[in-house]
Amino acid sequence: MKTKTLLFLFLFTHLTLYSADFVLERNLLDKGMAYFYQKNYKAAADYLGQAADLNPNNVWSRYYYVYAIALLGKKQEASKWLPKLSSISKTTHYKQLVAFLNSDNAPKKNETKPKETKVAKKDTKVEKKESKVQPQIKKKDILDDAEYYIDSGDNKKALSIINDYMKNNPANGKAYKMLAMLDFSNRDYQSSAEKFEKAFQKGINDFDSYFMAAQSNLDIQNYDAALVYYEKASQINSKDLFVKISLADLYCDRSNYSNSTRLYKEILKDDSNNIDAQIGLAKIEFKKGYIEESLTQITDIIEKNQDNAKAHYLKSQILLENKDYDNALKEAEAAYSFNPTSIEYRVFCSLVKVRNFKVKEAVEDLQKVLNNFPDNTYALTALGEAQLTEGEMEEGKATLLKSESIKKMPQTALLLALIECNEKNYDKADSLYKEYCSLAGNSPEALLEYANFTELKNNKEECLKSYYAVLEKFPGTPFADKAEKRANEIRKSEAQQSKEKYGINY
Repeated sequence: MKTKTLLFLFLFTHLTLYSADFVLERNLLDKGMAYFYQKNYKAAADYLGQAADLNPNNVWSRYYYVYAIALLGKKQEASKWLPKLSSISKTTHYKQLVAFLNSDNAPKKNETKPKETKVAKKDTKVEKKESKVQPQIKKKDILDDAEYYIDSGDNKKALSIINDYMKNNPANGKAYKMLAMLDFSNRDYQSSAEKFEKAFQKGINDFDSYFMAAQSNLDIQNYDAALVYYEKASQINSKDLFVKISLADLYCDRSNYSNSTRLYKEILKDDSNNIDAQIGLAKIEFKKGYIEESLTQITDIIEKNQDNAKAHYLKSQILLENKDYDNALKEAEAAYSFNPTSIEYRVFCSLVKVRNFKVKEAVEDLQKVLNNFPDNTYALTALGEAQLTEGEMEEGKATLLKSESIKKMPQTALLLALIECNEKNYDKADSLYKEYCSLAGNSPEALLEYANFTELKNNKEECLKSYYAVLEKFPGTPFADKAEKRANEIRKSEAQQSKEKYGINY
């Protein structure tokens, strides 16, 4: 079984193209393959089908999806997909699948073709007579054909069918759902989210739609809607592990640590070896400011799972926050080596180099990324930071503004805010800091950063209010301790100034 898994991973790495939704696709693929080898073919087909829809170039996702539905007894449906697997038609895998699909089609050795007799003819007449009293087969919905073409990757034909259908049925929920699916496959997530919303208004209420709507809204940073749809998907299938992990991750990113912790622990209660949930709990400790605790947790996880890219990535982030740049770079490079298709991990290596003042090397790496992916916001933001580090303020600002025009990210907003602070444009900086806080899920780190900024505005009341907000929302955390300490210093300084101003004797 281990040999099969390694072979699959080799084929996946070498025969597929880079997908913009790689993280999601890979998670779906990994889960689908796990179910496949557990012989839970229904669950495997669900996950592998979604992975194949996300990246039509990944022929192996489609291959194992087809094999899964064939093993479920849907051989006729599986056979329809064979043309989509033509690129691997010479492989042993393909031949094995075809042999399986044809295995029950030939007569068995002991079977002989029945002779045609008069009795047989009479039976035929009886069958015809009986067929008259059987209920008529319901006419196939034309949208079923469109759905087939979507699954087959022929979006153009599917769109033509749907548009023709909607001329006479403009308020059909299923049609809106299919249009949303087409937009999703074309990575037009804004339009996809809007059409899914219309589909729900027209009565659509299924797991796949809620799941894809959540993903669409997540990509356009509509986090509240993404949470709603993930929760609705979870209500339909509370045992779906991928949705549960996605919900827990999103709660963590939006600083809802209690709900995130609850879900991760529920997952671990069912499966104590679930690495994603283990990493999630370590990430929560990091987000709350418990550096040493999170570092201990993630180190323990890596000792047992040395090839897990996600774990190395989190450890690198923790070490970077702790200003241990050399070890942070080692961990970042390890993460990228275990997931070489991840642009995010590759860019993060460059960012660690920038923070360690290896700027020239970092810029060279980032330019290579941008040559292939000119609109990659991770790379643009890292390049902007590198340019600022080198004192190239105008170039850095222009790069960051370009990144923000493509997709807003917390780090981009923070860097732009720092530029405005440097130029004493505090009103613009205030707006950007608030954007940073929102994009960062109003995390304790972001709120403390904003509170620090308010000191520049010489408004003690606003400043204290900002520090107390950290205390109120995240009591007992290291960030809250820092906020409380600084608030006390400001109040003490304010009292001292009053003494000096009014000459009060104590």
